[in-house]
Amino acid sequence: GTVDISGSLRLAGTIQPADAMPSGGAYTCATCAGGVGNDGSIDASTVGAGTHMIVYSAQAGTCYAPMKDTTYVTITTQPQAGSDRALDICTTQPVFQLIDSLGAAPDGGGSWWSAGNPVPDAFDPGTGVSGTYTYLIPGGACPDASADLIVSLSAPIDPVFSYPPGPFCTTGGNVAPDVVSGTFAS
Repeated sequence: GTVDISGSLRLAGTIQPADAMPSGGAYTCATCAGGVGNDGSIDASTVGAGTHMIVYSAQAGTCYAPMKDTTYVTITTQPQAGSDRALDICTTQPVFQLIDSLGAAPDGGGSWWSAGNPVPDAFDPGTGVSGTYTYLIPGGACPDASADLIVSLSAPIDPVFSYPPGPFCTTGGNVAPDVVSGTFAS
């Protein structure tokens, strides 16, 4: 038979075989990095991802035929959706990929959602809206993985400044501009 096991769900414990007849046999697994315990237990976090063939051999001298039984255990890794981030961008910025703005190293193959609706990975700040964009990767045997990108859009502000009414005299000292918006630098 085949058993699907989620490695991330079993990190703290061991996976025990459901049946072993007769008792007292031996378990082997050629592809299990962490090996198999004398009782057939395996630790998904040390065995490693993949499909592993576990062989149970009855003790010599018992009256069982055949003397071996084989089962396959599939262990999958938890998908990584990256980490949550907040993003402040100007509406004049070029189109970019949302996934490139997540923290850590997200796996591919997920989908983007906003307000319960699917959205494309390509985000156009000129036509997009501020809000939370969630990247979701189905976990299969593992739990789904998700990360949120909180996008805040700002429209550009035209800098505005003026000087008091003139004319000015060369011996009159400095005249400071009245800055309405923006930052003045000389």
